[in-house]
Amino acid sequence: MDLRAAVAEAGGVGAAGVVDIDRGSAAQAPSSNEERIIKRVDATIVASQRTQARARCPRVSRYLVAMNSASETPVPNSTTPASTESARGILCPYCALVQAPATECSGCGGCFDAWSLKATQDDMGAWYVRDSKRPHFVGFSHEALVAAIRAGEFSMNTLMRGPTTRQFWSTARRTPGIAHYFGRCFACQAPVQESAPQCKSCGAEPTAVADRNFLGLPAVERIAPPTDAKPDFSAFIDDSGLLIALVAPVLQSVAASKPPRLPSQIVPNGATVVVRSDAAPVPAPPFVPLQDSTHRSALTPLHHGLAARAKKLERTNRLLLGVATISFVAAVGAVLVSFGQAEGHRREVELKVSEAVRSVRSEFERKPVVVTPPRAELPPMPEPIGSNAPPKMNTP
Repeated sequence: MDLRAAVAEAGGVGAAGVVDIDRGSAAQAPSSNEERIIKRVDATIVASQRTQARARCPRVSRYLVAMNSASETPVPNSTTPASTESARGILCPYCALVQAPATECSGCGGCFDAWSLKATQDDMGAWYVRDSKRPHFVGFSHEALVAAIRAGEFSMNTLMRGPTTRQFWSTARRTPGIAHYFGRCFACQAPVQESAPQCKSCGAEPTAVADRNFLGLPAVERIAPPTDAKPDFSAFIDDSGLLIALVAPVLQSVAASKPPRLPSQIVPNGATVVVRSDAAPVPAPPFVPLQDSTHRSALTPLHHGLAARAKKLERTNRLLLGVATISFVAAVGAVLVSFGQAEGHRREVELKVSEAVRSVRSEFERKPVVVTPPRAELPPMPEPIGSNAPPKMNTP
């Protein structure tokens, strides 16, 4: 058997699998010298696998340590029949992408070997960075996130969330424990040194959470909504309002009953254990809303400011609506008054015109002829007795 050909073949396989040196000569037993050479070849293959994994996964390269060839975990063989490989798929443990079997993910570039999986788990934590290309990627620990920031992978405007933001999204320059790595104070945005214990402008301390399993979530408490809360309150705010004030809720909490302890006894394999407790269950106290829940709610000062702003806008809208209603009524009244005046004027004009027409017609109408009957003749007056005057003749 040619050992040089075996070494060349092993170098061609790389991280996909381990080559069997005695594949071509199964009937011939290897000698002690050949066994030593085979171990050296195996060690060379393992070293090349770690080198390739370190080159493909620079994020976890510092966690890949040297291991002895005797304690190495065997790498699965990649010489699987084509019919079986075509019918199977592989799920990426980092970004949940289903794809064809391979040695690394085609979406996020993560490696599937045992060293990369362990190194990535060591880097996992409660810090998440918003990435549209890898929306389902794993979270960072604080140390890994700081290392990525110093490597220039993120900027001060990167969106992230973690224990100090109570898992709410915020920009990196406004995130406690992260903003000072960009030279900014998370509270007042003043320039600060990375090693400064506190900000010289506002006195804020750049605290950080070292425990990578701590999410920073507050205790579960029932809170009473504000009296003026509305269901359509907008959550879209400008960049100046992204400062998250950590305000502890002060409302009444629900007392959770402790579960009964399991009996400390040895149970055989396959047996079913029924836990029985004589303790009476503790009911939760009834929820009583506070009398004044405006300033004692769990809302942040930012939300209070936005609520006051919404109140002011609502009052302004009501005032404008009232003014518009009054103006509309006044305009309608003015139109009706003007219409009435025009109607009265029209009637007066019509009356004057009719009177003028009647007067003109009366002048041109014919008057009836008045016939006077003839007067009757008066009888002659008798003459006075003893008068010598001649008689007068009656003239008609």
